[in-house]
Amino acid sequence: MNADTVGRLAVTWHPDADAEPTERARLDRLAGALADGGLPDGLGPPTDRDVQVCVRRVRLPRHRMPWDAADDQLVAGWARVVERAVADAVSGGGPEVVRYRSRTQARHDLVTSVLRHDRARAWAWQLLDLWPRDVNPADPAAVLGAALVELGREEPAAVVGLLVAVTSAGELAHLCATAGDELLVALVHTAWQAAGGRAEDLPDVVRPAAASAATPAEGSGTARGPDGVGGELPSTVLRRSVIARALCAAALPLSARARGALWAAAVLEAEPALAAAPVGAALVADLIAPPPSR
Repeated sequence: MNADTVGRLAVTWHPDADAEPTERARLDRLAGALADGGLPDGLGPPTDRDVQVCVRRVRLPRHRMPWDAADDQLVAGWARVVERAVADAVSGGGPEVVRYRSRTQARHDLVTSVLRHDRARAWAWQLLDLWPRDVNPADPAAVLGAALVELGREEPAAVVGLLVAVTSAGELAHLCATAGDELLVALVHTAWQAAGGRAEDLPDVVRPAAASAATPAEGSGTARGPDGVGGELPSTVLRRSVIARALCAAALPLSARARGALWAAAVLEAEPALAAAPVGAALVADLIAPPPSR
């Protein structure tokens, strides 16, 4: 886990006597310290630091707090009670416990689930701060658009992995239709750059509209001979890439821009290092428009 935090805390105090205003302020301060400080000892072993575990709600046992103890001692003791209760809930499992191998996997689940109109784990995505704010939760296009923009900004290297997950879930065409061409192209453009490639070398169809409209610099653009790239590279992409096989196996209702972006993503999936190689962009062009002889 990256951090063990308390998303929301509801407390009912049972003082032995009526609390004075200053004592009530101290109670509020103690609750705030626990909520803000999270669980200092954590819930996962050191080997599971990437694992994300979300628990929807936990009902705690009554915990007696000696009033004459220092605030930090009271908060630490209280936190240990919370940790034990949450750990018990995690070990028990159930629908109110969600475990992800990583934050990236949580993003995959969010996108594929929204495409299937499944928001059963929206509470978990909210806890992980992945659920977009200030968008209509009933509008899949708005939710996906915001989530994908955030992915491109925070984890451009994870874009291709998301596309692979969506393809494996059978939702690739749905994603393209919902996200729209320009967002898909911009995401792949960002992923290509994150892999070390020059986005301006990609064919125009795989470049954002603003970049395609600009006058290309001298020497830029993709060179492609009459016989394409040749060699084993195209067949390697087709063999290694889930995205490429989906593009070849089904008549997906995709625009030319979406199809071109997905071929660039397929090259990144098969071998990310190709983005930084001179042949990488030419290979994308070859796959987008294969010569009749192949």
